[in-house]
Amino acid sequence: MVQDQEKTEVWKRNIHLTGPGSAGRLNVPPEKKLKSVRTQFISRVSEPVLRKLLDKLLERGVITDDEMDLGWNSEQADSRKW
Repeated sequence: MVQDQEKTEVWKRNIHLTGPGSAGRLNVPPEKKLKSVRTQFISRVSEPVLRKLLDKLLERGVITDDEMDLGWNSEQADSRKW
């Protein structure tokens, strides 16, 4: 918070700093970090959003039709871990 000469608040900003345990996460290998983030994302995102994302990836050529079908037609699709 910043105050003027009359002690009136003139500027206030909340800043979110990382917690005490986050410094150790900087040394995590990228593959492990990606797997962790991917797992969290898949478990939290709704199925309609996930389908829309996959459609966009297919549209832009990031994944193929076979990869798209494999994801939705396998048993893994039920658990949403593909």
